[in-house]
Amino acid sequence: MNNLKYNNFKVGQTIKAFDFKPMANRTDRFVQGKIISIPTDRGYACYEVKSTQSSSFGFYGIDESVFVPMEISFMEYDGRIVEVV
Repeated sequence: MNNLKYNNFKVGQTIKAFDFKPMANRTDRFVQGKIISIPTDRGYACYEVKSTQSSSFGFYGIDESVFVPMEISFMEYDGRIVEVV
């Protein structure tokens, strides 16, 4: 788990995780919230985030648990997960 791209966040931090790389010609797709756990039983390294803001209200809403992968194999990019202060 130490060699994953986004393994540096901790429980209690607020993050914003993008579904796709932001681009000028399309709306950002993201979920934002506080990390409430770092589960070890999901089959992949991820953060469990309690959503406080989302661009995809039809897919996941506010106060829902969303699992954010620490790294993805397809379309990974710098800045996919950022801390919100």
